[in-house]
Amino acid sequence: MFSRRAFAGMIAAGLTEAAFAQRAKLSGVAPADTVWINGNEFPEGPPQASIDAMAQIIGTSNRYHYQEFPAFYAKLAANEGLNADQILVGAGSSEPLHAAVEAFTSPTVPLIIPMPTYEAAPELTRYKGNPVIETPLNANMAPDVHRLAAEAEKAGFHVSRIGKGTGTDLIAELAPEMHKKHVFLPRSDRAGAAHFAQLHQAGAYVREFVAYRTVPCGAFDPAVMDAEAHADAILFFSPSAVHAFNELVHSEVLPPVPDSTGIGAIGPVTRENLIKEARMRCDFQAHEPAIDQVIAALEDFFEKRKAPSAGAPVR
Repeated sequence: MFSRRAFAGMIAAGLTEAAFAQRAKLSGVAPADTVWINGNEFPEGPPQASIDAMAQIIGTSNRYHYQEFPAFYAKLAANEGLNADQILVGAGSSEPLHAAVEAFTSPTVPLIIPMPTYEAAPELTRYKGNPVIETPLNANMAPDVHRLAAEAEKAGFHVSRIGKGTGTDLIAELAPEMHKKHVFLPRSDRAGAAHFAQLHQAGAYVREFVAYRTVPCGAFDPAVMDAEAHADAILFFSPSAVHAFNELVHSEVLPPVPDSTGIGAIGPVTRENLIKEARMRCDFQAHEPAIDQVIAALEDFFEKRKAPSAGAPVR
C-alpha cells in the first residue's frame, strides 16, 4: 500500500478527493437548497440519527478509535450477511477505488475501463506507472462488454461469462447458480420489486439497499405540461420514472394520459411496473434497451396506430 512518500506524491499529483471535487466547482452564486449533481453529492444530507451520532462523538474526535473497529465491522457484516473480512469501509468513493488500484493493478496487470467514467481509478493507475486500457462506449452510450471482454482476454484473463440484455435477462441466466447465495441489490427508492422477486424465486438471499433517491420536483414549466398533454407517445425508461409520473398524475400536477397517446417501455421490467404497479397500459416495448430498438418499437406502434402525426418528433 502507500508509503508516506508515495502518499505525498499522490497529493502533489492532485489525486485526492478534494482535488477531484475542485473539478466540479462552479463559479457564481446559487440558492442554498441547490441540488448539485455534478459533484456526486447526496442532496438529502445525513439522516437525523447520523447527525445525533456525530454530535455525540465530537467530544472524543481527538482520539483514534481503533479499538472500536472490530465491533463496527462485525455489525456491518452481520447486517449484510457477510464476514467482517469481506467489508472495506472507506471515506468517500476515492479511498476504496485507490485500494482496488493498489491491490489489483501492476506493471503487468492493466486497468481495463470504459470511458468516460469517474476519473480517480484511471488517473491513479497512470500515476503509479501501471497500464490503463480504455474502451469506448457503444452506440447506446453504455459500456461495450464484448470489447471489455476482448481486452481482458488479451491481458491474460479468462472471461467465463459476458452479460447481455437487461438485469432481468442476467438474473435468468444466473438463476441456476443463485440458490442459497447472498445477493446485494442496490436500487433506487422508486424501483419495482421484479428483480427482488426474481432473485428470491431463484433461491437467493437478497439484501436490498436504496442507493439513490428521486428528488421531488416542486414546479413544472407549462411547456412541459402542454407537451405531455399533446404527445403522440410517451416512453418510460425506468420503473422510477413510471412511479414518479404516476404520482404527479395522482396529485393532479400532470393530467392523465389521453387515450390517443401511446405509452411505451424500454424493457420488460418497466412494462411490468406500468401495468401491475401504476395500473397504466403499455402499448409498445423495445425488444432490447438500445436506441435502434426503441426507434423500431415507436415506428411499429405508429404504423399500427396509423397516426397522422407519426412522422413528427416524439415529445
